[in-house]
Amino acid sequence: MGGGVASAQTASHTLRTAFSYDQGSLDPDIFYGAEGLTITLAAYEGLVQYANNDSTQIVPSLATRWTESTNGLTYTFYLRPNVLFHDGTKMTSSSWKFDFERRAAVNGGPAYMVAGVSSMSTPNPLTFVVHLKHPESAFINFLASPYSPKAISPATIAKHKTAKDRTAVNWLASHDAGTGPYELTSVVPGQTYVLKYFSKYWGSKPYYTTVDISQIPDFTTQELDLQSGTLNVMMHGVLPADLKQLFASNPKYTIHQFTSIVRLNLWINPHLAPFNNKAVRLAVAQDLNRQAIIKDVYSQTATVAHQMFPLGALPVNSGAFDPTYDPSILKKAVAKLKDKKVVIAYTTDDPTNEAVAQFVAQDLVAAGMQATTKGVTEAVTFQWPTKPAGRANMLILPANCDDADASAWATLFYADGGGLSYFEPGVTAADNLINAGLGAVSKQTAISDYTRAAELYRESGDFIPLADEKEVAVSQSNITGFSNDFATLWGGIRLWDLKAK
Repeated sequence: MGGGVASAQTASHTLRTAFSYDQGSLDPDIFYGAEGLTITLAAYEGLVQYANNDSTQIVPSLATRWTESTNGLTYTFYLRPNVLFHDGTKMTSSSWKFDFERRAAVNGGPAYMVAGVSSMSTPNPLTFVVHLKHPESAFINFLASPYSPKAISPATIAKHKTAKDRTAVNWLASHDAGTGPYELTSVVPGQTYVLKYFSKYWGSKPYYTTVDISQIPDFTTQELDLQSGTLNVMMHGVLPADLKQLFASNPKYTIHQFTSIVRLNLWINPHLAPFNNKAVRLAVAQDLNRQAIIKDVYSQTATVAHQMFPLGALPVNSGAFDPTYDPSILKKAVAKLKDKKVVIAYTTDDPTNEAVAQFVAQDLVAAGMQATTKGVTEAVTFQWPTKPAGRANMLILPANCDDADASAWATLFYADGGGLSYFEPGVTAADNLINAGLGAVSKQTAISDYTRAAELYRESGDFIPLADEKEVAVSQSNITGFSNDFATLWGGIRLWDLKAK
């Protein structure tokens, strides 16, 4: 198990953990996955970042401070001195100009973060100035995102580019050119990843000088490897039942939980009966016993969602979602329906999704609907925004967005045209408010627009927030120092903070 990696507990300075699938390209201008953030955040650094375990505060990273012009069009970043890339060359404002240009040229998923840039200037080696085409209230959130532009060595890219690959994306898929505390020294696709401490790192030396990551698709196997000592940490994937039965009362292990912005949501298809009736959609929100469902499925690893957007995206109590629990309303509405058949789809990448779907089905059946559940792959759901054929009546899955600004969630999941707006609901007034807030200069104006948009999304009945999920890791008890980057799931544990007693 665990790829045959030898057991190492106590004083070893090698940390062993696992991924559940192959990560594909680890080029920061291409990578858009989850688990691989464990590597990209350890090998690369951005200008700014979210504070440890906090998606509401943005703090320095490779920029020690920054300013924003009053018109929202110019950002000036003052860079940290004496930062070296892993190839030994210096990080400067010119290298950051190169990095923004490379992201645009690669044109991967996160390229939108620099799409609003009109020009850049480098008045001196430690001052980097970005000019925007128009105000973007979320721009600093783009730069704090785990998928933000990263410092990538121009010299390394120049060395490995080819006539057909001018940005060296092929080479960078399995190598690194960053400034982070770790270098990616070995990749065996589908098997292992190895990180080594970068001896000239500008910051503190991490306790673990080597990180070995095996690919182990089955989480039960990962649990067995953790119990045998082959793995030191499971970053995610332990089922709530196993947390309680196998690890919670065993002094050999420690369970680490963090608040996250990952949201378990239920999307309702307003284009198919019976949910083409707004009153029926709204009644569903009152029919579901969310408190009981989340407690039964997640135990202590999630809390009931009380806002339309994820935690931290809006001030507390803004954009609230707290429908009164009253199953009689849906029961009365269903009694008048001719078409009572409902297919509840859920993504199969996490067994808790199926459990939630089963509970939702039970509540709908109790109201008189003919509800069934259906497992679908995430790849199938990716087609639904643009290909209506095959869409279910409902969809349940956990999701997170690129950054903590409310616009990130709305433009991806709620607004028509969003990459994961599964049912294209057509809440145009709310979509327009999101766009207005994103283009606002004043943060207060943006929040006001986002709050009203959240209310309109709620009033449409197309979306039911179910739970705010927690990041849960399990480690051998001698490992401490856990913190979570960006409050995201699966890839947010900061390896360089971990220590062993």
